[in-house]
Amino acid sequence: MSAQATAPFDKIADRYDRSRGGEERGEQFAGVMDELLGDGPLLELGVGTALVGGALARRGRDVCGVDVSAGMLGYARDRLPGRIALADVCRLPFKDASFAGCYAVWMLHLASDVPTALAAVRRVLRPGGRLVVVPANNRPREDAIGQLVYAMQVRLLGERSDKGGAGELLRLAEKCGFTQTDRRDLPQTYQHAPAAMAREIERRNFSSLQDVGETEWREIVQPTIDALRALPEAEVPRDRTTVHEAIVLEPAP
Repeated sequence: MSAQATAPFDKIADRYDRSRGGEERGEQFAGVMDELLGDGPLLELGVGTALVGGALARRGRDVCGVDVSAGMLGYARDRLPGRIALADVCRLPFKDASFAGCYAVWMLHLASDVPTALAAVRRVLRPGGRLVVVPANNRPREDAIGQLVYAMQVRLLGERSDKGGAGELLRLAEKCGFTQTDRRDLPQTYQHAPAAMAREIERRNFSSLQDVGETEWREIVQPTIDALRALPEAEVPRDRTTVHEAIVLEPAP
């Protein structure tokens, strides 16, 4: 991804927090990052609205963030004043060995070239520094909403359905000289109505939907929306649990 006048996430910046767990999720993920990353300045790759970065700053951590979406950074500015930059993760605008730790939540797969982004991270990490990545979660889920959405994603992405997942991340990280040193589960429990998910899909709130064409939308996406609305009590929120992973990577000697 490169910095440009309009980035895909500009279109959903005003509703991103509501659709991604809000402040509660930010605090939860920040707690894990605080534990896994050592003392010293931190860099968030794809800081977005700074839900996580802002929560870390409230814990007293020194956090900077970069993103290519000016729209998302408009919200991040209030949470990390003076600590954000419109920049590409493949071309980080920092000196070598600037950070004790870097982290990325649900975004590394969106880089235009993940190996180049990983090389940029290696450059800005201090000796002994860590990179913590929460990959995109493309695993099947047991609840009815999750099953329908997962089936849609697999049909849309085909062989790319592992894109952004832990398996792909670890393969690329190893090639780029990183070694996995830790791994933590991040269970996220929340309530979500089937009809609310249908509306999120209609608004293309997920990166995999940004460029879906008319034919795929008619044959794959619209039937998923219809099936979600056909579930019993579609407007009533139901309990859901998603298990994310925090993968700790360190540059190999």
